[in-house]
Amino acid sequence: MAKLSSGPTFPISISRHTYHHRVTACHVATPTTTTTIPFADLHPSLEVIGGARNRFLPALHSTLRHSYDPFPFIAWNPHVETIFASFFRSIPDVRLRRECLRTQDGGAVALDWVAGDQYQLPPDSPILILMPGLTGGSENSYPRHMLTKARSKGWRVVVFNSRGCGNSPVTTPQFYSASFVGDMREVVEHVSGIYPEANLYAAAWSLGANILVRYLGD
Repeated sequence: MAKLSSGPTFPISISRHTYHHRVTACHVATPTTTTTIPFADLHPSLEVIGGARNRFLPALHSTLRHSYDPFPFIAWNPHVETIFASFFRSIPDVRLRRECLRTQDGGAVALDWVAGDQYQLPPDSPILILMPGLTGGSENSYPRHMLTKARSKGWRVVVFNSRGCGNSPVTTPQFYSASFVGDMREVVEHVSGIYPEANLYAAAWSLGANILVRYLGD
């Protein structure tokens, strides 16, 4: 998960190494000061610099200390996991409210919010933008499971359906891709304009994650 911000940011660098030195500190460099943040419990193969842990990756502290715990009985083979999920994966029944956002170049993306949250949640509730993978949308099971989990914690959630995905129309020759972040910029600006008091976060899968990382790096 990444925290999105419209204010000034600092460079982020995340890298994995094959050697096994334990990371003990994170150095945050600003134009005038340098701060050291303790990193006592992170995985020894992960190095995070530039303040990413506190500024953009709040989930690092609680998740990266734990090893992967596979699902019993079926996790011995990734093909079995995929086949099992295709037959037995549930799709949460969530009522969504669609907002069609017209982009500056005449394109259209669909933002699917949980219906009723505009009345039930306070305006400063944290907002989570979900970005599905290639051809994915709010009708898929994986964003819906994430949506219901975040909503149960009091988060306001919106699924960002790219051009042509989630039954959204294609109105321009420009389509979505891993290198095109124009729609992401406009969605972030639009959502933060509706709820200026709320912190804005994003979670993404596959191609959506490529777009998100590219957006954060620009």
